[in-house]
Amino acid sequence: MTAWRTRPLDPVWPIVYFDGIVVHVRGSSRRVFQHTIYVALGVNLTGHKELLGLLLAETEGAKFWLTCLTDLKNRGL
Repeated sequence: MTAWRTRPLDPVWPIVYFDGIVVHVRGSSRRVFQHTIYVALGVNLTGHKELLGLLLAETEGAKFWLTCLTDLKNRGL
């Protein structure tokens, strides 16, 4: 999983989609909590879709989006 998350990316992606999906997760205390899954999906130069990043956070917000974008930039996008 770590190798996939840190793999280098091609520098050019004509289309990149970003989305945050809110899911409900039941914790060990049997309580249900909301978490956000951040998804980065890219379309490469040959037209194939590829999952570029998948991150989990407790809330959706601009600061975490900046973390996601910085991670993609550091990996070569």
